[in-house]
Amino acid sequence: MKTSAIRLGIVFISLKFTAQVYNNPEKFKVGQVMEFHECQADSINPGSKGSGQVWDFSNLRKKSDELLMEKIIKISETKYKKKFKAADFAEKTRTAL
Repeated sequence: MKTSAIRLGIVFISLKFTAQVYNNPEKFKVGQVMEFHECQADSINPGSKGSGQVWDFSNLRKKSDELLMEKIIKISETKYKKKFKAADFAEKTRTAL
């Protein structure tokens, strides 16, 4: 009986920590535009674990001139506004050369 209670407690603790909802963790704002390039690096050495680490991306090079652009728009500007009523914004993606 004691073992069952411990297992049940562990399940409840696990559920509490796995059912997290994130509300805009990247702090996107409507109108924000992001550009992404496909890149290649000869090597990236992440170093040690932990906070305060600095990665050196100085040898990063674009693989092509293709550019992926993402723009944050109001959900009302999409055809999905009725499906996602609680959403504040959407991400619009396009490829540009």
